[in-house]
Amino acid sequence: PATSAGKPTITSTSTKTMVIGKQVQVTVVGTNFQAGAKASFTDEASQSVEAPLSYTDNSSVKVTYTPTGTKAYTSTLTITNPDKQTATYNLSVTLT
Repeated sequence: PATSAGKPTITSTSTKTMVIGKQVQVTVVGTNFQAGAKASFTDEASQSVEAPLSYTDNSSVKVTYTPTGTKAYTSTLTITNPDKQTATYNLSVTLT
């Protein structure tokens, strides 16, 4: 039988802070990323917003996102592999 891949993990991101209204490309470093993975961020209302993900290899992906909102908040980045296993990481969203 096919063995399932390990659960993805996020160990670091190229930025810890995003600015509302400014597009950012976040390089995400971790383990067990799979080609075909999807990314999402939570917005100010904690709703999940899908973000384009560019797969580099199993330890690095790039995610492009433009945060929205009216006040500073914490956004949770979620990387979801095709096998539905996920990794999460929190980033700060600021007004400036």
